[in-house]
Amino acid sequence: MNKIVAVRVVVIVVLIMVLVNIGHHLIINKQKSLSQSPKFHLNNKPVKMTVAVKGSLKESNEYLAYIEAEQTAEVSARVVANVQKIFYREGEKVRAGDILAVLDDKNIIDGIAIIISQIKQAQAELAVSRQSLLSLRQTSKYWLNEKHRDKLLVDKNIISNSQFQATVEKYNVAQGKEQVVVKQLFVIENKIQTLKRHIDQLNTQKKYYTIISPYTGVISQCNIDIGDMVTIGKILFSVEDQSSIKLVFDIPQIDISYIKKGQAGFFTFDKETYEVTLSKVYPKLNKSRMLRAEAILKKTANKTLPLGAYITLFMTYNIATNKVVLPQSSIATNDRGEQYIYIVKNGKLNVNTVKVIASATGKVAVKGVKVGETVVLNSFLGWAKISNGMKVEAK
Repeated sequence: MNKIVAVRVVVIVVLIMVLVNIGHHLIINKQKSLSQSPKFHLNNKPVKMTVAVKGSLKESNEYLAYIEAEQTAEVSARVVANVQKIFYREGEKVRAGDILAVLDDKNIIDGIAIIISQIKQAQAELAVSRQSLLSLRQTSKYWLNEKHRDKLLVDKNIISNSQFQATVEKYNVAQGKEQVVVKQLFVIENKIQTLKRHIDQLNTQKKYYTIISPYTGVISQCNIDIGDMVTIGKILFSVEDQSSIKLVFDIPQIDISYIKKGQAGFFTFDKETYEVTLSKVYPKLNKSRMLRAEAILKKTANKTLPLGAYITLFMTYNIATNKVVLPQSSIATNDRGEQYIYIVKNGKLNVNTVKVIASATGKVAVKGVKVGETVVLNSFLGWAKISNGMKVEAK
């Protein structure tokens, strides 16, 4: 029994010695491999950098504007009638005074013809009345003479007073008939003048049946076809004077204080930049509760800019000149709302507080940094990967 225990102890001791020996060799080999590997050291952080430069910035508000003709006339119907003829359609050029369409004026022509016949009838009545007046005046003259003669005779007691009174009565009857005819003549003459004025009114209305272009331009809309019934106020044509074009846009109430007549702006279309000047700001808000504004473009612009096109318009409200300019991506903001940048000096980052005085098109004008200083740009994961005093190198 004692021999068996002794053997087990010896075996255990041998195994322990073997394991210790193996562990010792492993440690020695690991130490050798570690001694041969390169020593660990921190590399400089690669960052994107830029240089502060001197320049100018234009601060602008951005608006969606569209191009339209400076003058646009909507030609409306002034009568109720059927369309008889159409001479121009969309896209066709017209001159001032050109006839665009003709409406059916048969009722006006018939009305004029009726009145002309009424005038002729009245003129015939007038001629008869004038002849009657001449005759009555002769009669009145005759009885007037008789009245004077009988007065002399009655004064000499040659005729009776009753005979004289009968002559006076006949004279008065003749005078009455004459006055009646004079009044008839006055009524007929007034009737003729009234009918002639009515004809003038109808001739004026007859012009409403001929639709005329108000000025030289292009038909942008034709809203009628032959045979259509038009009503008063219906828009028949839209005529655009395309010799001059303008930009039209709406200003939100929050921007009203920034926008004034004469203000400069610019936009880009088909890789070309156009400068504009605000020519008109309406005094009252429109239905959208915004303020309409217009900018007249140069005469040559109508050759390259299509009517109806929408463009992005920038209206400049502040110009910062001769300032230190940096990319917008170089500006960071801390928890207190302060803006700062990282300036690179001697390969290390230095935090520097700055004040942004203008910003536009991805750039900012700032105070607190000098021209020529190297500044870090924001990169992937932002400012969390860099800190003050960190060693950096250009990426």
